[in-house]
Amino acid sequence: MRLVFFVSILCCTQASLGQGPVTIEIPPKCSWLLTGGGAGQDDIPAPFMPAVALIQTAESGGVVRVMDEQNEEILSLLRVSANTLCSVEIHDGERLLVDAGEEGARVTVTYVSPGVDVPAAPLPYPQD
Repeated sequence: MRLVFFVSILCCTQASLGQGPVTIEIPPKCSWLLTGGGAGQDDIPAPFMPAVALIQTAESGGVVRVMDEQNEEILSLLRVSANTLCSVEIHDGERLLVDAGEEGARVTVTYVSPGVDVPAAPLPYPQD
């Protein structure tokens, strides 16, 4: 049931905003700026703000950070294990990053509007 709900969220997001889930590979011990850096700096820019980032990890986890606009202060920090779904709300002037561990990380990110109900449990990882 949760999978059906999650898929419907993704379809609605894609239909209304033209954006579906995006998967990225983060090399070992690297940080990736998902959104908040501005044009040409973001790997997966949020199409609207505020937004809730749904981050699904694959076979290894990582650290999800929300930083201030100057990238000096950590506003939120979440350690995410393998095969986990987490959600993080971000606002204007905030930067969203994912830090990979020793094995690197593979994450799929989708943005939804705040207030949308999201599943709390891990989902089967999307197939390529």
